[in-house]
Amino acid sequence: MSTAVFAHEGVHQLAQASGIFAYTWLLIAFPAVGALILLTLGRRANPWGHLLGVAMAVASAVLGIALFVAMLGQPAEGRGVVQKLWEWQLVGDFRVPFALQLDQLSMVFVLLITFVGSL
Repeated sequence: MSTAVFAHEGVHQLAQASGIFAYTWLLIAFPAVGALILLTLGRRANPWGHLLGVAMAVASAVLGIALFVAMLGQPAEGRGVVQKLWEWQLVGDFRVPFALQLDQLSMVFVLLITFVGSL
């Protein structure tokens, strides 16, 4: 199942995330888990908390670079992927999926935010 994206030159199909793109959700999960651990432990994490925070940002940056390299190996028209995580709303035939879309523009921001965040 693919999702159509409308553009002025026509309709482009976004492929479902597979291979390394199936790990796109980790771009968000790494920093979120690190923040949850740090917030839960509070001052008990003072001796090593800064290392955990930086490690989670670096993990997201490394994954972002790996996704970028994998995206460069795709043809220009097929560089967009969608990773559907779950159905957010189900009302009759109306469905609203909770999904992540990764394309060239979002990859620029992934690299910018994760790399600068890990400095």
